[in-house]
Amino acid sequence: MTEPATAQPVRIPFCSLTELQQQRHITRWMDTLRDEVTAYLVDGNIMVRSSVCVHMGGEFDVDWEKQKVCCRWHGWEFDLQSGDCLTFSLPGRRLRPYNHVVDGNTLYLLFGDADVAVQHSVSSP
Repeated sequence: MTEPATAQPVRIPFCSLTELQQQRHITRWMDTLRDEVTAYLVDGNIMVRSSVCVHMGGEFDVDWEKQKVCCRWHGWEFDLQSGDCLTFSLPGRRLRPYNHVVDGNTLYLLFGDADVAVQHSVSSP
């Protein structure tokens, strides 16, 4: 008996690696995901997370030195690497991660896959 085929996630183009390397973070509204998403390049690793604060939906400023983002509305802070809330240690208070894949010079988001983030290393140009 053969195993049932598993559905492959849909690949959604997000940005070029060149653009991400130049800007360090890129934020875009993704209609398919119904979310505003940010890709961050931190120490050669790419992290892709929701850029909507879990508290009240505010926007973020990035503190590269401390590797965190801070909500402009109420000051909630989140770790760039893990997405965990640094302000309160409450279960579920983290920025939603998005699976992604790098193919050539393009970063794609994976839609329909598990919610576990994947990190990719990027070599410097």
